[in-house]
Amino acid sequence: MHEVILLGSEYPLVRDIGTTYTQGRWIHPERVADYHVCIYCIQGQMQVVEDGKEYILRDGDIMFLKKGVHHWGGEGTLPGT
Repeated sequence: MHEVILLGSEYPLVRDIGTTYTQGRWIHPERVADYHVCIYCIQGQMQVVEDGKEYILRDGDIMFLKKGVHHWGGEGTLPGT
């Protein structure tokens, strides 16, 4: 797991906010982002792989993907997530 540090003395810059609702088969895109990504799983299940380590996110889970690190998804994301 890669470390992302959030300081209590300053707010992080939010570049984008969006939502994804999976009605059918959906896989997190493969990429190396030049920014950190925060994923908050409200409901369902999402599979994310960061630098070869698999994570399964479920209801209420939060994950930060570190910028500059290769990440992607797999078949583990359920419809209705």
